[in-house]
Amino acid sequence: MTPVNGFFGRLKELGRISELLQEARLVTIAGPGGCGKTRLAQEVARSREGESYFADLSVCTSESDVVRTIAGVFGIHETGQRGSLDGLIETLRQRSLLLIVDNCEHVIGAVAAFARIVIRENGDVRLLATSREVIDVAEERVVRLRPLEISSAVDLFMDRAAEHGSVPLDELNPVRVRDICQRLDALPFAIEIAASALRMMSPDALAEALDERLVLPSFRLENTSKRRRNLRSLIEWSVGPLSMDERLVLRRLAVFVGGFSEESARSMFARDMHVDVDRILKRLVATSLIAKEPSCEVARYRMLETTREYLLAMLEQLHETDAARRDHAQMMVALAQEARSSYARMDTHAWLERFSADEANVRAALDWSLERMHDPSAGAWLVAHWTPYATAVGGAIEHRRWITKAFAAAGSDELLRAELHAAAATSVFGAAAGDIEEHARLAYQYYNGLGDRLSTARAQRVYGTRLAEAGNFDRAKLLLLSATEILEREGNALDIAQAYYSCSELYGFESREQEAQTYAERALAIARRSGFHTLAAAALSQISYFAFAQGDFVRSATLSREARALFKKQGAHNHATLASLTIGQCEYRLDNIRSAAAEFADALQWSNILGDRWLLATTLEVTSTIAATLGHDEVAARLLGGGSQLLESVAIRRPLAQQAFDAICAAVRSRLGATEFDRVYGEGAMLSIPALSAMAGEMTSRAFVRQDASAR
Repeated sequence: MTPVNGFFGRLKELGRISELLQEARLVTIAGPGGCGKTRLAQEVARSREGESYFADLSVCTSESDVVRTIAGVFGIHETGQRGSLDGLIETLRQRSLLLIVDNCEHVIGAVAAFARIVIRENGDVRLLATSREVIDVAEERVVRLRPLEISSAVDLFMDRAAEHGSVPLDELNPVRVRDICQRLDALPFAIEIAASALRMMSPDALAEALDERLVLPSFRLENTSKRRRNLRSLIEWSVGPLSMDERLVLRRLAVFVGGFSEESARSMFARDMHVDVDRILKRLVATSLIAKEPSCEVARYRMLETTREYLLAMLEQLHETDAARRDHAQMMVALAQEARSSYARMDTHAWLERFSADEANVRAALDWSLERMHDPSAGAWLVAHWTPYATAVGGAIEHRRWITKAFAAAGSDELLRAELHAAAATSVFGAAAGDIEEHARLAYQYYNGLGDRLSTARAQRVYGTRLAEAGNFDRAKLLLLSATEILEREGNALDIAQAYYSCSELYGFESREQEAQTYAERALAIARRSGFHTLAAAALSQISYFAFAQGDFVRSATLSREARALFKKQGAHNHATLASLTIGQCEYRLDNIRSAAAEFADALQWSNILGDRWLLATTLEVTSTIAATLGHDEVAARLLGGGSQLLESVAIRRPLAQQAFDAICAAVRSRLGATEFDRVYGEGAMLSIPALSAMAGEMTSRAFVRQDASAR
């Protein structure tokens, strides 16, 4: 018995898959549940050189979740189905890697669509899928995974029995073990469960129990294979010896998607004081019904999808589904509330790691409570509390769709409506400026009516910021300065730093650089001291803006590079893109055209990935300076027209941006003539976003060519 890292009997298949991945872009390991597909895929990844990534699709509750789940593996949390797909394809471009997509059978259509796009767009990415059925893509190669050879099955059984320490190996009768493995169809998962049972019974008793349990009529369903019936019957048999409390815990844990923590398991049974959850978890791990995840700082558990399917069916049969899912949803509300309250005091990376583990559980709770309307109030509160996380990972556009659904469920609950308006006012990306301002106003109005002084001040700050962005500076100043006074007295460090930053933005809009810089430096000092990295980066960007206004382009670029590094570290790609634009403008003013073009090209790429209209509009307008420098005044005019048209619907320009826009328009107009400029500018306003993006991309590429030619 010579396992490879505990890996038994699949060396032939391992070699075959490795060969196929040399010639094929998609290889599917197909086979019944419990035959070892996931374990084999993991071994393939370990045996290869180069990058490999693993996406568990069992967390997907619908086909629309597939792209987002895979994108999340690469740290892409951009917004909505289209944005996630574009970001993912762009991330995979020019990379050579293996991507494993595990448990595809329930979302097969979405996996097939994704595979076709990757095969077409990304030449060096190999896909390895595991599924109970084939993906059905033309380029697919399939390896059908059959049960283990009986000798390998015996080796696996002996190894797992030794691991559990249940029976000394010299006391195991090889003939009896072989008989047990044959009865289990040599399925690895079934063998794992059966070997763990030796802690409770002898091999002879195990064989007799298998004889009794594997003929249960309850699983002899139409169109169900004997092997699958046997596997499900084995799960039922392994659950049989558990106590009533142990079975209850196991059933209810099946509602978790993508695993659960010990804390979540305890919370699920907080009202059941007699249930010893810690002891039961250890017992379930010992029986292989759940597994403890390796490499997790906080202990987490998960169960095989086959086991979970069986247990969910049992919940339904016992009419326990609604109660279990309602408790699960309430737990996610509490988790989201914790995420919201701890955002200000935790390191951003630790905070994201803490709460990203349950992102799939939050989605499942939202789907059950709000999408299917089983508990709309819980779903609406979950949306409100989850807003800081959704915004932090770049999921604001998708989250706004949940906010819309939540409003429909909020009814006349004024506190809930206030929370939802506040959430909508902070999920700014992808929203129209007028909508954001109105949500900010209503949040302020509701909190004020409820008499919540601190929440009113926080909403007042946001409302004032939105008014400043809309150009209503006098009203904005009254609200912001009043809110800042209250927050300085009663708020926490984050409240105060955000208030100072909002005041800096206001004075920046008014071209009062000295006051604006003073407030930005105050915000930066608090943010650095308190570990608010994203806010620190925003304050650095603000100070960089003032350095640019003063003509200190070297300092401005240096500050923006520091800000961009912080933004990228926090996953705030939208703000990092703005920093790239500032750096590019600095390089342009310093006559480093090639460097400027590189920064604009990066900003253009990310603007399209993020799908943010304001970012794209700003990038198009800035890139027009490159077109004008290259002598392409008509292209510059079209980019200016297209960018201005996009920008009008979402925001106003800051004074410095308006000055730059007016200057480039004037320069291009003087060369083309007013009539021709207006005609071409109007054409640009009518162009599609893809056409404008392609035009801007061509200009940045030409800048490289021109710079190279000049160097020669």
